[in-house]
Amino acid sequence: MQQPIFNINNDINEINKDLKKSSLSLKNRLQSIVHDQYFVRTVHRSLSYPLIANERCGLWYVPLNDRLDTCYFKSTDGHTNVWSFSLRRLNLHLLPIILEHGGVVIVDSTRRGKLMPDALSKTIPIWCAVLNSVIFGTGDWLRTPSSMVSKSEHNSIEKLIPSFVASVKQMKLLEGFKLDKPLIPSWYYPGASLNSNLDESVYNICCISASRKVDVHKPNLTS
Repeated sequence: MQQPIFNINNDINEINKDLKKSSLSLKNRLQSIVHDQYFVRTVHRSLSYPLIANERCGLWYVPLNDRLDTCYFKSTDGHTNVWSFSLRRLNLHLLPIILEHGGVVIVDSTRRGKLMPDALSKTIPIWCAVLNSVIFGTGDWLRTPSSMVSKSEHNSIEKLIPSFVASVKQMKLLEGFKLDKPLIPSWYYPGASLNSNLDESVYNICCISASRKVDVHKPNLTS
């Protein structure tokens, strides 16, 4: 059997190329994080609510000394056709902060090719709608960003809210928690117009996606 030919020069060249590529990739990633942190700071200054980093990706964009707390809203709870309200990740520790400051700014990021993670565009809206329904009663509480969530998907999520509310009530998870205004989400991402004139008659849950959308070009396999 013919032995594989080992060319030390070629192998070293390939290793050097890989190392250089990894170094450039890391450098670009760090530069991107710095740029995205600047975007978060810019939006935060205009909103003036405390910063909350959504674990785990949001921690990259909110320095420890800048954030008041963290939260854990999972994108999987907002994935299409598997929408859910987590009874284990209630994030009720945010309510006293929201009551004290009139709102919060929640920061997260997403992979390339998306404007916003599902945690911000759907999981948090579900959370707001469920808590509003439990505290204030049934109503049109669900808000989703129309540029990311279709009307059909919005309606499908809305139909599930009563069952989520029933579970929370049955387990008496919100006993002792009170709100005098509803929780209403809003969304911010690089390239979108910044609206800092928020309605003070509600508690504003400002969702910032720190990462820029990058078009992913797939190779043409037919050529």
